[in-house]
Amino acid sequence: MGRELDRVMLSKAFAAKNACLLSGAPDTKIFLNLSAQEIQGRGILGYAEELCQTLAIPPQCVVFEILERDAIGDMTNMRKFLTHLRKKGFAFALDDFGSGYNSFHYLRELQFEYVKIDGAFVRNILNSKIDYALVHNLSRLCQDLGIQTVAEFVENQDIFDALKAMGINYAQGFHISMPVREMPLR
Repeated sequence: MGRELDRVMLSKAFAAKNACLLSGAPDTKIFLNLSAQEIQGRGILGYAEELCQTLAIPPQCVVFEILERDAIGDMTNMRKFLTHLRKKGFAFALDDFGSGYNSFHYLRELQFEYVKIDGAFVRNILNSKIDYALVHNLSRLCQDLGIQTVAEFVENQDIFDALKAMGINYAQGFHISMPVREMPLR
């Protein structure tokens, strides 16, 4: 069932992206959650390539998110696989960075284009010196490595401003937008 659900999710996301492109909306990226197991199964990404071709969506618009807590079994094969897909234009994000034990190992071995900082750290940056220091230093590390950062759980303007001052590239959370069923066509 998981594979079918991933295909439905991809179809709907790519159809919405196609509608945005056809409407002349600003070019944006779509971030799609997939399990490491699904990515290593490879079938779903072949399907994504097929959808890109069919719907005339540049692969550069697509970022696949891999949850940090997902076990990545064969690191060598995963690295080769991600390299192959990067050559086709797709990008990858390490989601929920800091929530597991392998954050820095994955960052070093798989060279993600994006790091999504776990909201458990972000939501308390104004009240916790430790969380502030962790997020701030992770932002500096990612800047040094040329990795874009996305902060999760941005719930108010004060948190947004603090993250912006740290150099965080993107924000995600209720302060930015409540969840929407599909991308707005503007």
